[in-house]
Amino acid sequence: MKPENQWLLLLLIGNSILFSVAYFALAPYFPVYIVYLALGVVMTLIYVIYNRGFIGKNLKLEQLPDTMSQEEKQKFIDDCTARAHRSRWMITVIFPIVLAFALDMMYLFLLPMVEGMFQ
Repeated sequence: MKPENQWLLLLLIGNSILFSVAYFALAPYFPVYIVYLALGVVMTLIYVIYNRGFIGKNLKLEQLPDTMSQEEKQKFIDDCTARAHRSRWMITVIFPIVLAFALDMMYLFLLPMVEGMFQ
């Protein structure tokens, strides 16, 4: 694994733990779910808009319009690839927010249902 990918993995794991612990520690005192929801929506929108809706993912030169020159086509594909690479860090914030919500849903709904099955 490349050192850059190792760093992103460690950041993802660290943020997942940090965001989940902060969520459950602050939830009794502050409506933290509103902050997490707003941050998650904003970060996801920024990620999708920055990556141009992923229109350039797995794109081939021949799939682009004929009105573009070969240089423009290659520049567009290279730009899309570079944008995807530069924005990978955003996933290390978006995923932990989703994980914190998922853990909260399990705590609120799944655990009582499982407890009810054994009573």
